[in-house]
Amino acid sequence: MSDVNTVNHGSGVIVRAANLILGLFAGLCLGLFLLVVVRHGWSWHYLLFLAFAGFLAGSLRLPGPTRVNLTLMLCSLVVCCYLAEAVLALNPVSQQLSMFGANWLPKAFGDNAGAERMQAEFARQQHVEFDTRSRLSVIKDLRQRGLDAWPNVPATALYKDGSSSVSLSAITIEGASAMPLGGIANKLTVFCNESGAHTIYDTDEHGFHNPRGVWATSGQSIAAVGDSFVQGACVPTDKNFVALLRQRYPKTVNVGRAASGPLSELASIKEYVSIVKPPIVFWFYFEENDLQEDLPREERDPILRKYLTAGFSQGLFGKQAAIDQALIAHINAAQKSQGVIGRMWSNFSEPRSADELFRQLECRVKLTSLRETFTSLLGQGSGEPGEHDLQAHPPVPEETIHLFRNVLEEAQRSIQAWGGTMVFVYLPQWERYVDVQYASKDRDTVLTLVRSLDLPIIDMHLAFAAHPDPVSLFPLRWRGHYTEEGHRLVAEELIRFTSRQPGVLQADAADWEPAGAGVR
Repeated sequence: MSDVNTVNHGSGVIVRAANLILGLFAGLCLGLFLLVVVRHGWSWHYLLFLAFAGFLAGSLRLPGPTRVNLTLMLCSLVVCCYLAEAVLALNPVSQQLSMFGANWLPKAFGDNAGAERMQAEFARQQHVEFDTRSRLSVIKDLRQRGLDAWPNVPATALYKDGSSSVSLSAITIEGASAMPLGGIANKLTVFCNESGAHTIYDTDEHGFHNPRGVWATSGQSIAAVGDSFVQGACVPTDKNFVALLRQRYPKTVNVGRAASGPLSELASIKEYVSIVKPPIVFWFYFEENDLQEDLPREERDPILRKYLTAGFSQGLFGKQAAIDQALIAHINAAQKSQGVIGRMWSNFSEPRSADELFRQLECRVKLTSLRETFTSLLGQGSGEPGEHDLQAHPPVPEETIHLFRNVLEEAQRSIQAWGGTMVFVYLPQWERYVDVQYASKDRDTVLTLVRSLDLPIIDMHLAFAAHPDPVSLFPLRWRGHYTEEGHRLVAEELIRFTSRQPGVLQADAADWEPAGAGVR
């Protein structure tokens, strides 16, 4: 009889423990519901926390053995999920590539593996040949052939992890924090692949996408300032619109860099374009992210904000050797930090604000890395081009528009100081031709602002809209940069504008007159 009592007592203890665990889980779900509503406001999907709390509370009425089994199942599921979250947070699958058998470089250096897999699937559906190697695998292959190849270095790769309230440069030059504006000089650079082949080119003496020797040539006629579109993303190096413009106007200099926003572009004018003082400076504005993402990030950068002050300079033009050394060291350090041990050390050794620590804790509790990984995997290889990744964005805040005006005014003053003309080139996004409700809501506001500054405008939306199939101007009819045909249309508008400006030298070429739908 005592053995039976012992068994019953043990069973009772197990059931009571199960009740306690189920009650704790229910309370935790209720607490999470209140936390996310207080921090982020109401959203219907937060009801899942309440529903799960109600389910757990209701499960306390189930028979004892069922409660025990449910508790064991929940505990196993929770442990597995949070172990997976911890591993993915330290070593995210969606943000890494493999090189020489080890993870190499974070997403910021150019990996967009999920998007490239989707594009490869679209290419297969359309019977288009597509190089499925990651861009860092391409670097590995080039290095094995004895070529000194390096990844493209976009602006977003140069920041430290830390507080969301400030963007601090991870680069130090001559003992001081610095923000480079170009890449590594005189290197074979692997860029991106959206249409089937990787863009590979040699950087110039300051890390930009120009023929070498361009900075030694006096009297440049044209400068192009902007982001990855200007840099020549994802088309052959001689097919981007700056290269096509250079065929007609050889004295053209390109200071475009991927992920650059308005403040970086202002900085490029002051650090580099002011050296050659061209009579025409094309300022390229991409409607999808210049104000939504890039300018808010750059506003948090204390170095870039200083360029709004007349006369500020980092003196980058004369520091290229130090810039190269710092960028190479930064890339090599990023390589070492991408292993699990390196990430753990980085997470524990770098100082973080209380707000950043709380944000990271919230992400882990909400299984952010695990959910993003599942979302990425489930979104691959299915559907048709054009139905993925559509997301509406509200208009940018008024203070962002005001800051953008200040940036344009300072750029205009800088260019006018040497007698140059600043030309605003509006580059449209893919969503404008797939479903306009998902396109930028700031178009009219931006164009009105630019007109108020009396800047000439080349509105490429007008030229794209006049095309019989605007969606075909994007890679595999999906969101991204422009195809070769899209770049050709941009180049035509640039050449049409420039041909009407006095005092700009041009190459000996047959006269031609583009359609000119975008020039205002």
